This record gives sequence, C-alpha cells and structure tokens, in this order.
Amino acid sequence: MVFTVAGVFPDVGRDGFDPNHTIDAKDPNGNPLPAFPASSATAFLAQFHVPHAKLVFPTGSAARGIHASVNIPYRTRCALLFRCRSVSHIPVLIGLLPQSPGNLHVSFSTTTQVYETKETVRRCGF
Repeated sequence: MVFTVAGVFPDVGRDGFDPNHTIDAKDPNGNPLPAFPASSATAFLAQFHVPHAKLVFPTGSAARGIHASVNIPYRTRCALLFRCRSVSHIPVLIGLLPQSPGNLHVSFSTTTQVYETKETVRRCGF
C-alpha cells in the first residue's frame, strides 16, 4: 500500500526529523505493527510504503477500517533562542476491502479547516 501526504514540511531532511506512519492494527501473527518510516520525503511530500503482507484484510463481503497517523516532526521555539522538537500528528482512516468485494458504493465527505502560524528566523551577518 502506497500512502502519500502533501503539505509543507520545512524540517524534513534534518537529522532526527524523519516522518513516519503508524497504523493501529496487528499483523497476521497478532503482533502490533511498527512505525513505517517515509520511503521518500521532501519539503512538500511524504510517501510511505506499507507492505501488503503486514495488513490483515477482511474475508467475506465486509470492509474493515483501521486508524492510522502520519507523524511529521518539526522545530519550534521553546525558550528565548532555543529550539525544541515537536510532532504534528495527522489522523487517517484506512479502509481495507476483501479480495472480491462485489458491488461497492462508497460515499463520504470530510471538511477540515487548519490554521497554523509559523515564524521564520533568518540570521544576517553585518
């Protein structure tokens, strides 16, 4: 499964600021899934490859939903001149279908407004 998130991620590429994708599910052996690191990430795009074999797909005609989160670390100012590491968690709902779902009609809509203010500090030498 390929999962792509588009946005503005200015700190991607810094040491320790790699995005990851966590899925609240268990593998076919019943073990919790580990966090999946981004297979590629830029300042505008993060892409994750979750191995198909790691997911438990439903049988019969029922669909199954699992909760996931895309975690994007970023720097923020915490005390005067010091910077701290924070993580933005983007919730995601993933729908898994059986191998032969038959007739399928999916209809949904989501509306989200996000307001975020960031401050950029540039040092100029005189």
